[in-house]
Amino acid sequence: MSEFKEQAESYAQCHQKVFDAINNYNTKIISFGFVAFFAMATQVKDVSPRLPFMVAIIFMSLSITIFVMHELVRTVMYNSYVSGKSKAFKELPDNNLLSQIEDSHVAFQLRFQAWNNYFFYPSLACGFIALAIIFYCYLAAIIC
Repeated sequence: MSEFKEQAESYAQCHQKVFDAINNYNTKIISFGFVAFFAMATQVKDVSPRLPFMVAIIFMSLSITIFVMHELVRTVMYNSYVSGKSKAFKELPDNNLLSQIEDSHVAFQLRFQAWNNYFFYPSLACGFIALAIIFYCYLAAIIC
């Protein structure tokens, strides 16, 4: 049973490295995207007509809201999971294999990664729409 445990932990840690890299990349790219968007928005805030600018701001606000909700849900779920895990571990007998798993964070991240698409892609889509509209406003401000 020890060999199975080692293989399971090795598998989880291998995937955890990939998930960490993806999450770090996504967070950095999204953060830079938000900064760039609002930097461009300050340059075109007086563009006429205002409707495209306002639509871009609304979509970027939706993107930010979805991204922040994702981070909040991940934090709340992880805290809830760790709390429940901690309570459950207190009740396990010493010879139970679950009490021997060292890295419960890795196990949680593997399970939570399945939910990322429900947050990431809507946020990304709203961000792209907002970016396309702000580029339109930017070009309109430069041309006019």
